[in-house]
Amino acid sequence: MKIAMLSVLTLGLAFSPSPTPSSSQASASINVKIMMNSRKPNGKPWDGFGAGGPDPFVIVDGQSYRGDRCQDSFVCNIRVSSSDDAMLIEVRDADMQFDDRAGSTTCAVGYVCETSGATIALSR
Repeated sequence: MKIAMLSVLTLGLAFSPSPTPSSSQASASINVKIMMNSRKPNGKPWDGFGAGGPDPFVIVDGQSYRGDRCQDSFVCNIRVSSSDDAMLIEVRDADMQFDDRAGSTTCAVGYVCETSGATIALSR
């Protein structure tokens, strides 16, 4: 009797559907609002000699949006595509030779998150 019940339970588990992973969902357009700190994390101005503001852009889950950067702006909005609500975001300041890193964080749609050099807010 116990063996028969165990086999019924085993069969029930074997045929239960598995959840669909979020990566199979369609990509959605998400707005990343970048609010750069007044200075780099090391305390220096974003541009050499304090000549202008930063040129912020993001890298989202390994995908660079450098081409969508804002120029000489402490606040920037960039549209990105993602199939997940939470994503790894790296904030950078585009420069002629070497981009300056403004930090990275994992953030989700509907939240405001901070890095060492910027604050970001994600919305649909």
